[in-house]
Amino acid sequence: MVIPLLIFFINFLAAYYFVYPKSKASNNYYQYGVYESAKYIAAVEDNYDRIYFTSRANQPFIYLLFATHYDPALFTRDPEKIINYSYFGRVYRFGKYLFLPPEEMPLSGPRALYVTRGDYHLPEKRIIHTIVDPGGRRRFLVWE
Repeated sequence: MVIPLLIFFINFLAAYYFVYPKSKASNNYYQYGVYESAKYIAAVEDNYDRIYFTSRANQPFIYLLFATHYDPALFTRDPEKIINYSYFGRVYRFGKYLFLPPEEMPLSGPRALYVTRGDYHLPEKRIIHTIVDPGGRRRFLVWE
């Protein structure tokens, strides 16, 4: 009785630590790359006046708030924050961050950083960072 349980447990651990992360990340589960993009932005945000993040990720503002250690009190008082409560309360803008579909991102203006899904191309911009999932697929691109 102990041997079958041991075999099951070893198979479970192998699948959990080696197979599952690669297969789920490659199939768009759990929005792989949003937090990784936010961590990268946190490291370089002082170099930019505006940061445009794709709205084609579910609630990306949460990841940016966490990764950048944005002051919660400032976030709740921010006059530029726009919330649409029709669904889950999507934030369109706070501070220097704007969340737009890539085709609506303005490509001219102040020093700007852009984050798009890995399959989107921004004309006249260059990729400065790529977020790749454990399965090897490009998840997000950071442009300037």
